Amino acid sequence: MEEQKNMRWVVIVSLIILFLSATYGPYLWTAQYTTYPLQRDVWYYINRINILSFVATVAISTLYIAGYGHKQMTYKLAVYLFIASMALFFLAFTRPLFP
Repeated sequence: MEEQKNMRWVVIVSLIILFLSATYGPYLWTAQYTTYPLQRDVWYYINRINILSFVATVAISTLYIAGYGHKQMTYKLAVYLFIASMALFFLAFTRPLFP
C-alpha cells in the first residue's frame, strides 16, 4: 500500500516537471548563451533526453499503479527513472552557469 502511494507522488511530480520542462525548457537552451555549436547541441540533447525520461517515468509508474507487469521490477525501474530524470532536470537548469 505504501509503495503505491509513493508511485502516485512520483507520477504527480513527474507530470508537473514534465510540463515545466516542455514549456520553459526551450527558452533556456537558446543560442544566445552559447559560443560553440557543439555546446549548443549538447544542451539541446540533454533537454530532449530529460523530457523523454519524464515521459518514461510517468509510463512505468502508471503501469505499476495499474498492476501490469512484474511489481518489483516496475517499481525499481520507475524509481531509477525518476532519480535519473530529476538529475537531468537539475543539470538542465545549471545551463546559465556555463556560457
